[in-house]
Amino acid sequence: MMDQRKGERSLILWAWGVVVWGLVCYRLANPQFSRQLLGLYSIGYLLLGLLGHLLLLGNAPRADEVVFPLVYMLTGLGLISVLRLRQELALRQFLWVFMGVAAMGIAAGYPHWHRLVYWKYSSATVGLLLLALTTLFGYEAGGARRWLALGSFRFEPVELVKVLLVIFLAGYLSEARTLLQGTKGKFLGLSLPEPRYVGPLLTMWLLFMFVLVAQRDLGAAFLFYGIFQAMLLVATGNISYLLVGGCLAILGAGAAYKLFSHVQVRFQAWWNPWVRLEGGGYQIAQSLFSLGAGGFFGRGWGRGAAASTVPAVHTDFVFSSLAEEIGLLGAGALLVLYLFLVMRIIRSALTANDEFLQLLTAGIGSLFAIQVIVIIGGVIKMIPMTGITMPFVSYGGSSLISSYLLMGAVLGISHGGE
Repeated sequence: MMDQRKGERSLILWAWGVVVWGLVCYRLANPQFSRQLLGLYSIGYLLLGLLGHLLLLGNAPRADEVVFPLVYMLTGLGLISVLRLRQELALRQFLWVFMGVAAMGIAAGYPHWHRLVYWKYSSATVGLLLLALTTLFGYEAGGARRWLALGSFRFEPVELVKVLLVIFLAGYLSEARTLLQGTKGKFLGLSLPEPRYVGPLLTMWLLFMFVLVAQRDLGAAFLFYGIFQAMLLVATGNISYLLVGGCLAILGAGAAYKLFSHVQVRFQAWWNPWVRLEGGGYQIAQSLFSLGAGGFFGRGWGRGAAASTVPAVHTDFVFSSLAEEIGLLGAGALLVLYLFLVMRIIRSALTANDEFLQLLTAGIGSLFAIQVIVIIGGVIKMIPMTGITMPFVSYGGSSLISSYLLMGAVLGISHGGE
């Protein structure tokens, strides 16, 4: 029994050592962070790793042994960041991680992931209902109506909706894959299928996008559109979908710029933040200063200035703070962790023994890859800032728990794979 998942145990201990080293460095830079707190956070983080390991050992012993340690390491970096940037929120983040790890371990033991294919339309319906409720009864934050409140508890429905969307797309594409690969004719040299086969998929996508645009949550709309395009390409192998989708994305971006003032502000702040410091450019300008100040090796844990200079640094701009304190070398290592995670997810997709499960796992990998590209692209000024979270690292319970649930699905599928 103890020989099972031995590699996972070793990687968890390595990740724990790196994070504890970061906590020690933070303690040296900030003496007010007491030894008692250092010990409590170190022990608590170790217990999180052991909890996830024991749950996987019992529920999915044949699951991929690298996925959870990668997630555990990313989560540890996120916990240090929240502790550093907003110490009053660190305990809450820790509790959310605990719930996420427990949800992942339980989800990994579910033996019938293939049955979700029968719930594809129900998943889409529930997702649309959640988005509609947010549009009608949610409240705004950062220019977008994205939150729902149940008493004192509030959450972002879009985090659950992205899970439901992947289920719907995987279910529909696994059934219509052959039909979508067939061609009815050509337009400008691009092979196109019969409209009746694309109709249901396009209709559902338009409904999702309409509700998201009504909320003015264009970051989520961009993420959903990217997932839709990636999964369609994986399912059909037809690059025509990607090219047509890219053209539609450009047209949609132009329309959003004309229709929504907060999109104009973000675009102008991205285009030239230095002349708009009072009109939306301050945040991205301070982010660039933090990125540059980190240099190659960084200033060291707890020694950066982003905590006091970059607004929303613990959510949208956590990468700026990390890059300042661990430098280009550490930020590059963080990206490599995400790269390895996506690679292991795709590996699980390749070994899945069911077409629906292959597409479901590939969709989850696409979701994480696109989310990381979008958030980091916004922080380093490659693209306009969209306001979505950095998986496992940014502060936020809704994002953490939904991401851990998706990891539970990946681990459960890899446990049953060939």
